[in-house]
Amino acid sequence: MENRGCVCVVDDAVPFLEGFTRVLAWGGYRVAAYTTAERAFEDIQSEDADIEVVVTDVIMPGLTGLELVQKMRGAGCNKPVVLMSEHLDEDTRELAKEFGVEEFIRKPFTPEEIFGVLDRIMKNGKVGTFSNAESILDRVKEIRDSLGNAKSILEKVREIKDSRDYA
Repeated sequence: MENRGCVCVVDDAVPFLEGFTRVLAWGGYRVAAYTTAERAFEDIQSEDADIEVVVTDVIMPGLTGLELVQKMRGAGCNKPVVLMSEHLDEDTRELAKEFGVEEFIRKPFTPEEIFGVLDRIMKNGKVGTFSNAESILDRVKEIRDSLGNAKSILEKVREIKDSRDYA
């Protein structure tokens, strides 16, 4: 499988985080997953970090997604950021844009939607480019089949959570 790059995912909802991590891994991404923005920030700033894109929830205990972006920009980190939330109001979007947030995605979302967001970031030259756009579309189809044609990542996460089989 072709390596699509490393995505940092930050979300305090562990079942969602685990399901989302699996979907990204199936899509060919390496994933650095964190349940707190504080811990994610430490690794994002690390000299050894190969994180190319940060995907963070907006509302979390402790440091919020917007505060993470503020802290990153204050430290001179210009990695692309995608904010995700069930509730993305216009005020949040405007504030995030001031800190250079590239994309927003509303939960629940499908694998196709998040891969489209990541593809736009890659194509804009922010972190590199995909060498074969057709292969990612094929991989999205495989992922959809692997998820049992789930309508969204959230639905799959709920199934995993309900079965308590997410070890």
